[in-house]
Amino acid sequence: MRSTVGCLSIIGDVVGALRPSEVSLMARAPLRILSQFGDAETLKLPADLRERVEVLYLPPSEPIPSDLRGDVLLMTFGNQAIYDLAERGVKWVHFIGTGVNAFDVPRLSRGRVFTNSRGSVAVPISEWVLATLLHHEKRLDEVFVREKPATWPVRTPLGTLYERRVAILGLGAIGENVARRLVPFGAHIVAQRNTDKPSRVPEVKLVKSVEALIDGALQLARVRPQAVNPGSDIFPCRVRR
Repeated sequence: MRSTVGCLSIIGDVVGALRPSEVSLMARAPLRILSQFGDAETLKLPADLRERVEVLYLPPSEPIPSDLRGDVLLMTFGNQAIYDLAERGVKWVHFIGTGVNAFDVPRLSRGRVFTNSRGSVAVPISEWVLATLLHHEKRLDEVFVREKPATWPVRTPLGTLYERRVAILGLGAIGENVARRLVPFGAHIVAQRNTDKPSRVPEVKLVKSVEALIDGALQLARVRPQAVNPGSDIFPCRVRR
């Protein structure tokens, strides 16, 4: 399985990669895309490709015509129609998402290219992870004033990420982006990944085991699919105060 970008705002770029002069997948004109994600407008198909690309929107809940054929399949979550559609002459299957644990990947990739959208939303998700870490430390639920208090000022002890150990389980696109955003806060960043590949963020200390990862950690950001339970993904939590 190969990985490429592909969320809503950049689907046009993914489709743009299928230009006849650049990719050998185009067996006839126009290129036919079987899309479970939306029509050409939804996919933001560039204007210069509209005459060369045909997008057929196929809602997962609707029956598939028996004579349907296509070149590319854009698939979404939670449906079995993808396996039937992949056998309709498709040479490229692209998943609008990241985690592929729920799919029969060998079946989808048999005789065709299979890609996902790894990294396409790493920046906004990593910002969300950082926001939840700060939410824990700053106790925002306690700080927000919803009604006039009996006395002023209202004092709430505030935690900090500065010089605290923050653990990241998984150091892929999202994990690396989380680490980069933690650096300016002065946190001690420790991470664990499945491979021996070094961290591209110099401030990250890599450890070999989950036990070593959480030892002394203030908070844990779990950003590795199937880190604990199948299908798990983004889950920041407090480890120890």
